[in-house]
Amino acid sequence: MHLGRFHCAIEQLHIYYKSTNPIQHIQNIINSLNQVAANPGHLEIAKNYTNSLEECRITLESSTLNNPRPILKNILKSIKAEEYIGNKLFDKIKTAIASHSAAPSLASQALTNIQRDTQAFFNNIESIDNCFGNLEVEYDDLSAGEAEIGLLIPRNENQSTLKDLSKEFSQWNKALSPIVELYDPDAKNLQIKICSTTDWMVYLSATPVVLLGVHTCVKRVNLILNELIETRELITKLSKRKPSSPAIEMLESEHSEMASENIRKLAEELVDERYTGTDDGRKNELKNAMTQALTTVADKISTGASIEVRMIPPPLEKSQDNSELDAQDEMQSQSSLTELANNLDGDIDGLLFNGSSLDVKALLENIINKNQQPD
Repeated sequence: MHLGRFHCAIEQLHIYYKSTNPIQHIQNIINSLNQVAANPGHLEIAKNYTNSLEECRITLESSTLNNPRPILKNILKSIKAEEYIGNKLFDKIKTAIASHSAAPSLASQALTNIQRDTQAFFNNIESIDNCFGNLEVEYDDLSAGEAEIGLLIPRNENQSTLKDLSKEFSQWNKALSPIVELYDPDAKNLQIKICSTTDWMVYLSATPVVLLGVHTCVKRVNLILNELIETRELITKLSKRKPSSPAIEMLESEHSEMASENIRKLAEELVDERYTGTDDGRKNELKNAMTQALTTVADKISTGASIEVRMIPPPLEKSQDNSELDAQDEMQSQSSLTELANNLDGDIDGLLFNGSSLDVKALLENIINKNQQPD
C-alpha cells in the first residue's frame, strides 16, 4: 500500500475514535447491563439498558467508515480495522449479548473483552498516528479543488513482470481514454499521481467532468452485468424444471448476445448524448472505441478490479474586482461542483460489482476476443 494513503487512513481511524468514543459507549452498555443483572424486573433500569444500546447503535451506524471507497476499504481490511469500527463492532456487541441472553453477567464479561480488544486496537492507532506526525511521515490525500480516479487492481503472482504490468496499464488506458475524450475533449491525458504494489493501487488526476463520465460509465456497466446475472439465474431455475424447453433455448440464445448488444447500445447512447463535434467519422470511431472501453471495464470489475472516483470542490474565492454577475457565476459553479462531489460520495456502491464473475466471464471473453487489438 502507499505510505501516504496509509497515513491518511490511520488519521481517519484516529479521528473516528475520538469523535465516536466507542469505548465509552460499550462501557455504558456494560454498566446498564450490570444494573439489569442486579435488579431483575426493574422497568426503568431495563429502559436505561435499551437506551444505551440504541445510542451505541446510532453512533456506530452513522460512521462514514461503514461504507469506504475500495482502496480505503482494502487498507482497513489489511490491518483488521473493520471489526473495531462501525457496524461490525456493533454486530459483535449484539452477538455477545444474544449469546448470553439468560445470563447478563456473562454478557457483561463478553462485552468487557470486546472493549479491551477495541481499546488495544485504538491505542495502537493513536500511537502510530502520533509517531507518523512527529516523524513527518509522508501524508497524502485530496486537497480542495482536486479530483482523482482510483484503481485497485488484483495482483496475480504469476503475472508480475514489467511486460505484464505494461499490458495491464495499456488496457486501462484504452478503457479510460475514450471516456476522457467523450466527456472532456480538452482534458489532458490521465496522469498517474500514486502507484503502489501488493495489489496495484493507482490514483490518476482527472477533471470533475471526467469523474462524472467514469462514474456514469462504470455504474451503467454494472447495471448490465447485474442484468446478465439475473437472466442467468432465471435460465438456471427454468432449466431445472424443463431441461429441453424451446423457451429456454431461446433465452440461452438471447443471453449469449445480451452482453455484446447492451454494451454496444450503451456506447452508442453515451456518444449520442455527449459528443459535440461535427465529424461524423470520428463520432462513429468513438462509438467503436467506447464499446471496447466499456467491455474492458466490465471484464476488469467482474474479475476483481475496483474503480473509485472522488473530488473535493475548490473553495469559493471572493474577489473585489469581480462584478456581481461574475460572483453569481462563481457561486453557481461552486454549487455544481459541490453537488457533484456529494453525489459521488453518496453512490460509492454504484461502482462496485457484487456478483459472480463466473456468470459473465465467458460472455465478456467472447466480446473481447472479437474486438482484440494488438497492444
